[in-house]
Amino acid sequence: MHDVRIEGDIPLLIAGLVEAAGITVAESGDALRAKLDALIAEKAAAEWPDPARKLAIRDLLRAGGFKPAGRNKPASEYLAGCAGKGTFPFVNNIVDSNNLVSLRTAFPISVVDLDRAVAVPGDASGGLVIRLGAEDESYVFNSAEQVIEVAGLVSLARAGGPALANPVKDSMLTKLKDDTTRVLGVIYASSATCSRDEMEQAVQEFESLLSEHAGAKETHTRILPEEIA
Repeated sequence: MHDVRIEGDIPLLIAGLVEAAGITVAESGDALRAKLDALIAEKAAAEWPDPARKLAIRDLLRAGGFKPAGRNKPASEYLAGCAGKGTFPFVNNIVDSNNLVSLRTAFPISVVDLDRAVAVPGDASGGLVIRLGAEDESYVFNSAEQVIEVAGLVSLARAGGPALANPVKDSMLTKLKDDTTRVLGVIYASSATCSRDEMEQAVQEFESLLSEHAGAKETHTRILPEEIA
């Protein structure tokens, strides 16, 4: 498992990590799309996320002073809204697997190209950290070169380096491409509404989807902090 650690104090954070190697990025097959279609229909017919979970995730993102509302709301809320409006995005087998787990749990999830996330492309030996964004820190998050300010926001970052992803929008630097073969998923949750057992179920589902629908040849999972009940 790649070296990932929590840096600094982030109250209530529980992070599920899923690493997969040997994957193939492709259009989602019928089986994965059917699973998503069924889940979208289920969540569109309910109040989702439930108010307690929605508040807990927003409180987690507020921990360092970030304001998770409007265009900066958690990605999980965006997906739930798309389910309700019939505009749920289908992207590829990796992102769709990510979004299925996110919609089911109401937890925001980042998925990054692990080889692009490290300082030297192709060398996945560099450590990564989950930390709060630094003052004035930002990055480009889409092809239109729009920027998100991440100061105070829970973020995945290179150890000693820039932020790469977060529960709202991931960086263009680590976006998946056709040649991506190794990914890291980070599931962000609050221990106020998520137990270790529930997070274990979430990482196992994500791991299983990447194996079944993206051909992952090797997978690893981990939950941080290690001592969470």
